Amino acid sequence: LSELKALEARGNMLRTLPESIAGLASLERLELASNDLSALPESIGDLAALATLVLDMNELASFPDSLGDLASLETLSAVENGLAELPGSFGGLASLETLDLKYNALERLPPSFAELASLRYLDLSANDLAALPADHLASLEIAVLAENRRLDGLPPSMAHLEHLSDVFLVGTELCCNATLRGGLDLAAAECDWVELVTHACMLGDDDSVEGNRIDMLAGFDDDATVDFFIDSIFCA
Repeated sequence: LSELKALEARGNMLRTLPESIAGLASLERLELASNDLSALPESIGDLAALATLVLDMNELASFPDSLGDLASLETLSAVENGLAELPGSFGGLASLETLDLKYNALERLPPSFAELASLRYLDLSANDLAALPADHLASLEIAVLAENRRLDGLPPSMAHLEHLSDVFLVGTELCCNATLRGGLDLAAAECDWVELVTHACMLGDDDSVEGNRIDMLAGFDDDATVDFFIDSIFCA
């Protein structure tokens, strides 16, 4: 099986993977969604050719440190597990472009997370994050951060992401209060779309999304048209 390129084992009852999986030296795609996996073997980091790893709907609480050795990994999806933390080695995923970790239990991200220089699509919605790393992700285009109830601010560096086009913040502390606290400053981000609210909230005097290409804010009863400057918008 050393020449195997893809392995799909969705919808089974797998509880573990053997350490010998490292012998699949040519494996590029591994899909293990909808199993009963509670851990991954350390040897998974030896899959040097692996580009896609799908682990949705398992019972993973963490990843092994060796995950950061997957230098060829481009897509990682582990939706609806029980992930409480990411390993410090996570920033070693130098080729990672798509990361989907929604519906987990992440409270914080490791400092190395900011080293994901190739990351373009990030979905961390429905976790328990209170903050994001201060350093920016240079290639980021879409950030889905909705339903992180404790998230009450964005790092200033996010305003300088030249490729950022879509930000989703529904259900965060930024929008659950009467005003967007702490100053939402995406003035330099040139976003096309910022989804902020699904219920009553207000863009405060310290919140800025001016200088963008936004033509609509989602979540209002009536579509709010925006040119290049937003002073204050109220929604009921």
